[in-house]
This record gives sequence, structure tokens and C-alpha cells, in this order.
Amino acid sequence: MKTFVSKLIFYLPYLVPLAVGLFILLLSLFTEGRISDLLVNLSAGLFTVPLVIFTYEKIKDSMILKRNKSVIDYSIMNVDREIITILNKIQDLTTGKHIINSQSIKKFLEVTPTQLERLIKDNRVMRFYLEIEWEVYEKKISSLLSDQLIYTNLNLEERNLLIQIIAAVRHIEKSSARRFYMPEGSPVRKFEVVKSKTIDSNAQPNHYVLLKKIGNLVNYQVITANYLKKSTLKNDELITLMRINNEGAARLTNSILIFNKLIQVWIDLHDGEILIDDRNFK
Repeated sequence: MKTFVSKLIFYLPYLVPLAVGLFILLLSLFTEGRISDLLVNLSAGLFTVPLVIFTYEKIKDSMILKRNKSVIDYSIMNVDREIITILNKIQDLTTGKHIINSQSIKKFLEVTPTQLERLIKDNRVMRFYLEIEWEVYEKKISSLLSDQLIYTNLNLEERNLLIQIIAAVRHIEKSSARRFYMPEGSPVRKFEVVKSKTIDSNAQPNHYVLLKKIGNLVNYQVITANYLKKSTLKNDELITLMRINNEGAARLTNSILIFNKLIQVWIDLHDGEILIDDRNFK
């Protein structure tokens, strides 16, 4: 009943002129000459005006809806980018393989606790990946919540989920602390770590690039880039492989599983989709 009344109120401004126009048209049937013509023209105007206004309002509503959808898509896209970036940092600690498509995300999110712990134990992590300044990536998500445009286009569940994701990243940072790892072998000489500023003058002081030498030539391939903690570590220390101990593996497994569950909830909220755009990974 309430729905019917609300719809009636919405369409009333259009129905009244149409009803009056119909009444005048019927009235013209009982008149002749100029008066009849005048009544017909008047009724035609009453029919036309509400139809034109109604059509205009529908087109305007459609444009607003498309604009709002674009803004919402923009907000979701920014969150997706940061989530994938963090997922790739986690991949460095587990499989050593970065996210390349939706299937690789699905596969990683479905990994069991036993499988994940085995991946973590078997993976030899370069110390470069252990010196990540996780706070930078936490702040990137926090900045999305501080952005008025993005914030207003996220619902309450999405906002709360992002706060939980930030907390989960902090747990991963604690679980991948240097104290859980021991050096294994000599530095891997085919790699080199350089400050991003040597390549891009606009780069942040704590942003570094991991390079890999190609053959015997003085050519390098960019492997990845990270924000690193302030330290006095030398290049040889950063390119040394590390092995995690049992306590660290158990802690890191638990932390990553919590993060994965939150990411799965985020994906489920958006029709099972997440945008992958590696041009923006940092």
C-alpha cells in the first residue's frame, strides 16, 4: 500500500495535466468553431508538456546513475590496486610468483593452511623482501578512506573491511620480522639493489628497485620495487637468501590466512571480481 501511494505521489504532477487535458479534449466535442479549436490546442499542450518533462527527468536520472556508477567504479578500482600490490608483497614471502590474473588470485586465496605453511617454509626469501616498510602500504589504504570522493562512495561494510585489512597487514609485518629468519648461503650476485632516485629523480628516498643482471652484459632487468625500512644494510646483505624458522612460519601462515579471508570477502562484495592493473603496482 505504501509503495502504491509513494508511486502515486511521484507521478501525480504528470497525471494531473494529462487528466485536465483529457477533460478539455472531451469538452471540445461539445463545442464548435474557434472555441473547439482552442480547446483542442489547449488539451494538446497539456498532453505534451508533462510527457516532455517526464522524458527529460528520465534521461537526467539515467545520466546521474551512469556518473555515480563511474565514481563508484573509480573508488573500487583504487582499492583493488592497493590490494593487489599488497598481495604481491605477500607472494614474495610465500611463492615468489606475482599475481598475473584472476586465476592466480583465486588459487592463492584457496590455499589451505597446511599448503601455505609448506610454501612459506620452502621459499627462500631474499632479505630485500624482508626489509619492506609495510607502513607505507597501510597508509595507502588509509589515504583511500581519507579521500572524500572515495569514502562517500564506499558503503559501511566496505569501509569496515578496509580497516580490518589495514590491521591484517600489520599482523603480516610482525609475523615476517627479521628475527624469524636466518641467512642461507652467500649473496646472489646476479641481483643488485639500487635507490629508485638513481633512475627517477621524483622517487621517494626510501624506494628501492631490485635489478637482475642479464648474461655477461652490463644490462639489468627490473624485477620489482619496494619501500624499505631505513637501515644501513649493504647490497650484499639485501640480496642474501633467508630461511624462516618454524615459529615464524606458523605465525606468518596465520596472518596471511586472516588477510586472505578479508580479501575474499571484498571480492565477493563486488560480484567476484577484482581489477588487475600492474601498471600501478609500486
